Amino acid sequence: NRCISGSILHTTGLDRITKIDNYKHTVTAQAGVRIGTLVDELAKQGLELIGAYDLQGRTLGGAIAAPCFGPVIGNQGAYFSSHVIAMKIVTSSGKFLNVEPHQKNLLSAFRQSLGLLGVIYEATVRVDRKSTRLNSSHVVISYAVFCLKKKQKKNKKKHNYTHITTL
Repeated sequence: NRCISGSILHTTGLDRITKIDNYKHTVTAQAGVRIGTLVDELAKQGLELIGAYDLQGRTLGGAIAAPCFGPVIGNQGAYFSSHVIAMKIVTSSGKFLNVEPHQKNLLSAFRQSLGLLGVIYEATVRVDRKSTRLNSSHVVISYAVFCLKKKQKKNKKKHNYTHITTL
């Protein structure tokens, strides 16, 4: 990556999940962990991220610092960063800062801050038990196959809740 001025920090080397707490429903991970990796590891513990997490290639720190995830349907729908309950930051002056759950204003300031206030190097995020109420899958198919599937679906009375994405 090129930057006209300033610096770019790649946090992908900070890729450890340090704690998954089934009792408190939280996960603590370093900022470079990919969302997809986090989703996979949480699933092994019967947990999942709250809300939408469609950009699984993004890092945890990037997902928190940039408003990448929009609201979702449900009583817990919100931007991904709103589920962050603690962070560890390196400020622009090089000082280490622990932002704790009781420091609501400070947490809000660092959420979606685009890294302007400092660099997130670790975060604790609220998670939920893995939902078994609705399962969906995504398949990439051609338009012709989509039309054929749609025609077949019309002829069936049983509902299939698989989402199909066309090319």
